Amino acid sequence: MAPPMTSLPPDPAPLRALVLAAGLGTRLRPLTGVLPKAAVPVLGRPLAAYALVRLYAQGIREVAVNAHHLADRLETALDAWTGRRLQDLRLHYSVEAPAILGTGGGLVKARRHLRGGPFVVWNADVLTDVELAAAWGAHRERGSKVTMVLVEREDVDRYGAVAADAEGRVVDLAGIAQRPGAPARRGVFTGIQIAGPELLDALPAAGESCVVRQGLARLLREGEGVHAVFHPGRWTDLGTPQRYLDANLDLLRGDFPLPTAAAEGEDPVERGLRALFLDCAYAVDARGVEYGSPHAVEGLDGAVLEPPFAFGPACRLAPGARIGPFAVLGAKATVGAGARVRHALTWSFVELGPGERLERSVAWVEGGERRSIAVDPN
Repeated sequence: MAPPMTSLPPDPAPLRALVLAAGLGTRLRPLTGVLPKAAVPVLGRPLAAYALVRLYAQGIREVAVNAHHLADRLETALDAWTGRRLQDLRLHYSVEAPAILGTGGGLVKARRHLRGGPFVVWNADVLTDVELAAAWGAHRERGSKVTMVLVEREDVDRYGAVAADAEGRVVDLAGIAQRPGAPARRGVFTGIQIAGPELLDALPAAGESCVVRQGLARLLREGEGVHAVFHPGRWTDLGTPQRYLDANLDLLRGDFPLPTAAAEGEDPVERGLRALFLDCAYAVDARGVEYGSPHAVEGLDGAVLEPPFAFGPACRLAPGARIGPFAVLGAKATVGAGARVRHALTWSFVELGPGERLERSVAWVEGGERRSIAVDPN
């Protein structure tokens, strides 16, 4: 992985981060019966890797990840990926067992990894192009206890609107808690925030709790110190099978290029797109730009290809297999003669027989058998 593109301003105590990855992934079932949500593959890498890349690119080198559901599989996936791509990242795990502790309880349990200073909290199940420099600068200037990163969306009420006044003070926490003030802007909480130890102190010392309902709400009721900044870029969560599939396909369009350092005279966006496809053996994006090597896919010459598409390592195609548009195939996937994959995603080891079709679906292998879930485009 290239060195960071945008580092945070210097601070006497380097920021650490917690990536929240312990969720049960209920809305993403049945996919999360096989892998925890934070480990599901997204264009060839675990979903939580996108959070790690963003944090790493901004100079953060110590990150804790909380885990519960299928925690061993999450550790295996992230250790393997960071060992290849972010070798100097110090990754710690805070495993919650036997019971899940919620976002607040998970934060309290991971406290020892955060070492008392300000820290970043980042949800593992989002794709975004958030850079923390603006939030960190505002956090320090305002002397905030917590700075929430918000995005403005037309469907803000579906998520629960957080309102801030003209000075950036949060005055309405999605109806959970309010403080006096005139709301000037409303947004969706991205799950990304910069916090001080006051947030940890506001949460119950043990057991399950919610960082919003019990931590942020308490701070808001007790007075000032909870602020917001609005991110002008992109953000999406991958909480449902539809959004999970759509996010994979959006990446084929070149959405969310990864932050990397560009050489002098090099376009940083092009550099970021190459990084986005780095874990694919061969891919062609929506612009027709190739990544990797076509020789990495067996039988590619005899297939019918319609970009964009992406292949993991060691895929095999029979003559007449039709791939694309908008197809992502996991490692060692096999597509039979005349079979078609379009607007679809397969995990590793999936086999499609001759003439089969996989459209608007996600397919995976569980217990030695192929399973799939159709995703309603509406």
